[in-house]
Amino acid sequence: MANQDITVDVSDQGNKISVEEDQVSVILSPESGVTINTDEITVNTTEEPVTVTLTKESEVTVSTNDTAGLRGRPGLVWRGNFDGSKNYYQGDSVSYNGSSYIATAYTTASATTPDNSSTFNLIAEKGSDGPQVALLSTPPSSPAGGDVYLDDGTNTSTGIANFRQWTGTEWTDIGGLDMIQYSKKVDFVDASDLIYIGEALPGTATSSATWRIKRINTNAGTDNDIEIKYADGDSNFNNIWDDHLSLTYS
Repeated sequence: MANQDITVDVSDQGNKISVEEDQVSVILSPESGVTINTDEITVNTTEEPVTVTLTKESEVTVSTNDTAGLRGRPGLVWRGNFDGSKNYYQGDSVSYNGSSYIATAYTTASATTPDNSSTFNLIAEKGSDGPQVALLSTPPSSPAGGDVYLDDGTNTSTGIANFRQWTGTEWTDIGGLDMIQYSKKVDFVDASDLIYIGEALPGTATSSATWRIKRINTNAGTDNDIEIKYADGDSNFNNIWDDHLSLTYS
């Protein structure tokens, strides 16, 4: 059986196609907008690629129901993330591992990914990852003036994660994460002028050593002065709320 190549384009509309061999095959891609009319069959290509076999005696006409004329597929059809269970057609474009690709030919469902396929070309390659912010327990070595890092709370004045900056001689807290809304515990001690206030991240257990606790004395002097002192004499988040009555305040 001999084969004859037939190219269907706009110039063929309304014209006869000459069949010179005993038998030919015409392959049409989906959405080509083309109808092949013969004495025996009419095929509208809307689903899958269609192969029409014609004999030498067939009278073949290319036509379309679209009054605007024959239309090819768009230059690029976005299909989203690559899916190895799907068929792809010329002009289909997909995303894979951050890069985008375009199909250069009809491709049947396959586990072969676009980056390893001969029927896909790269459109745009994924860029390199930007710098990542790491939570550190040790400041970076050999800092330069103005360097900033995110401390996990080991070295901050509050004992919680915060940004720190190199001043040229030392690392100092510069804030940024210290605006967190904390859960609070308040204990008004009966027959006393003392109020205990504890702060910790939402959901923190009262038995966890991650509370900042302060004691307020509402009658600290002859003039009803108010005195505020912190557990252990600092504002670190390293005390247990359940122990607030027995802690040392200064």
